[in-house]
Amino acid sequence: MERSPGGDAATIRAIGGFAALLLTALHRERVLDIDRFADFMAIYATMTDEADPETGRTLTYWAGVVKEMADDLRADRQLAQAPSPRP
Repeated sequence: MERSPGGDAATIRAIGGFAALLLTALHRERVLDIDRFADFMAIYATMTDEADPETGRTLTYWAGVVKEMADDLRADRQLAQAPSPRP
């Protein structure tokens, strides 16, 4: 995972952690696709970085965290769908 962005690190972690929890719940309820959201977030971070580099770095960090969550959720889903080995 990337290094945490500057600024008020505790606030950034708290808000980002809450967002990650909310996104996971929405993904599991099939309200949104977390992979697509992570992609959109990365695009938004890139665009924001041009006008406000500090905010862009923060968004880039959280886009990476969300992408890792998406990868983990996908791996969990694949494990759950895999056939059980026969004894």
